[in-house]
Amino acid sequence: MGIFGTNPFQPKRVPERRKKAESLNELSVNEPDTRAEFERDKHEASQLKGAKLRTNSGELVFLNGAWKKVSHGEDEKECAKIEEENAELEEKNNLLKLQIETLLDLVTEHSASVQTLEKELANM
Repeated sequence: MGIFGTNPFQPKRVPERRKKAESLNELSVNEPDTRAEFERDKHEASQLKGAKLRTNSGELVFLNGAWKKVSHGEDEKECAKIEEENAELEEKNNLLKLQIETLLDLVTEHSASVQTLEKELANM
């Protein structure tokens, strides 16, 4: 006789699991189900095709699965105006750089002539 009685220890048997492992495996995807899912996604995307979104910076339109900015004539005109102003400012900047270099050359030449005159006066 054992400590816990006459019956020997016998654990209960674990019931067999259902075969859901196939549905969890990514490689065993059912093709008709995936086709239906893709068709559903395609249908949802086609409904978004004409979707528009207005923001502070402009207007966005959903085309071919991506959001694209809609350009208006005003934006193009503003861009051209800014490019024109940028070109004018670059020209002014180049002119100012040239003037500064010319002034530096004049100052250098003048200081050299002053130094030669001071040497001549010191030698007399």
